[in-house]
Amino acid sequence: MSDFVNENNSNALAKIVARLRSESMTRIIALGSSNTERAHHSAGCLNWVDWIDLGIHGAYGRVHHTINSGVCGQTTADVKQRFERDALSYNPNVVFLTLGGNDCNPERNISLADFENNLKELVSRLAALAGCTVILQTYYEIDRDALAREGQQARADSFYDYMNVTRKVAAATGTCLIDNLSRWSRLRAADSQTYLSLMRDAMHVNPLGNMVWGLDVVDWLGGKVATAEFDDCMKSRFARAQEVRTLMDSLA
Repeated sequence: MSDFVNENNSNALAKIVARLRSESMTRIIALGSSNTERAHHSAGCLNWVDWIDLGIHGAYGRVHHTINSGVCGQTTADVKQRFERDALSYNPNVVFLTLGGNDCNPERNISLADFENNLKELVSRLAALAGCTVILQTYYEIDRDALAREGQQARADSFYDYMNVTRKVAAATGTCLIDNLSRWSRLRAADSQTYLSLMRDAMHVNPLGNMVWGLDVVDWLGGKVATAEFDDCMKSRFARAQEVRTLMDSLA
């Protein structure tokens, strides 16, 4: 997974793994909007945060708490308002920040400059916590054609600018970046049907897409998902997710 490999990521990974192996408990927070929140759009299935939780448990044991602080529809400005309650109050050791999909909506009035400043502030406040590792994430590829059909062409067009800001902030602050968008964009370009099989709608992944996303991060963390207790349906979906991930690897 070349999109996960750079100096900042290697340093962050070493820090996280060392903690998981040596400390009694690690507090992991996933902070974002609907792509993070586990709600109705998860279709009653595990989302990417849940897969990370399972993967860490499978490799390291129950040495962590995973807290899902995603709230549907929120921008970076919204997250700033609840930041003390839903992030800092937990004194987290690892935080995944996955934002921008709502900021890029012109109706929300969050400019690129606002988004950049908000994201930098969130990263800075987390990095100031002793022993906290911050992981910025870009979104997966959105279905921009579907967005256009829904009358949201401007949002589709600006989405990529906001994801580029996420990359920019990661580089400027020396923060770990998981660039899901690069990985998923190649898949969409090479095999649109497989890409669409991962999507619930224009802006959200379905259970299979969540699995692909989560397992990518699990592998990066050196995690392991125990599949022995899966039923046949879950085993089939898991196998399909691994096929898609292998295809993504080949495209990289």
